[in-house]
Amino acid sequence: MRKHIPNNKALYLTLIGPCIIIYSYSKTNYIAKTKYMSVGTDTNHLEMDNGDIITGCTEFRYLGTIFTKDGRDTKNICHMVTQAWKLTGALNGAWWSENITRNRKKIIYNSMVKSVLIYGAETWSLYEDDRRRINATEMDALRRSARVSKLDRKMNEYVRGKMDAQDMILDDITRKQLFGMVMSREWTQCDYQKLIHWKPEGRKKQGHPRRTRKDGIYTAMNGRDLRMGKWNN
Repeated sequence: MRKHIPNNKALYLTLIGPCIIIYSYSKTNYIAKTKYMSVGTDTNHLEMDNGDIITGCTEFRYLGTIFTKDGRDTKNICHMVTQAWKLTGALNGAWWSENITRNRKKIIYNSMVKSVLIYGAETWSLYEDDRRRINATEMDALRRSARVSKLDRKMNEYVRGKMDAQDMILDDITRKQLFGMVMSREWTQCDYQKLIHWKPEGRKKQGHPRRTRKDGIYTAMNGRDLRMGKWNN
């Protein structure tokens, strides 16, 4: 992977098992700007064949995602939560406005706050603390949109019902992760045939199913012990 940065410099990431080597070099002194991180181990440096030592690091950021030495996503999730809180605070006037409908507020929330909050959630490993942070961020935006203060002491279910937002953001994260798992597997021809011929279940009609004239004929002929092929020719 390569990302161009100014002044004729470049950033390379090399993955070797659980190890990540970050190359950030210019035309001179590229070893001093190269970092090494081994995920889940105590290794703090890397010795090259020519004797050069590449110093280690505990975390780095690449394409908006924070990688840490412990291999957890907690710090990355906290960063996304912080960005979402900043956006929520910047849009505080829109949340509490009486001139903006609730549906419009939901569109603003989904496009500006929610998209930032769950960026890269397909690969997250969520712990209970991470779930509480994400849920609290979502409920803060929903409370402001519903014009319900914390001093009103209303439950989250009341706020969700008022905003017609029964689906939790954690459910969206689970769907994103399941979709990523499905897309990463190898699809066979049988899977494609099932996908093509699959029909979603519609709403079932109430009452008994309607009987047609053809159903009556089949029932009468079966009662006379006349099977298909003996009378329909």
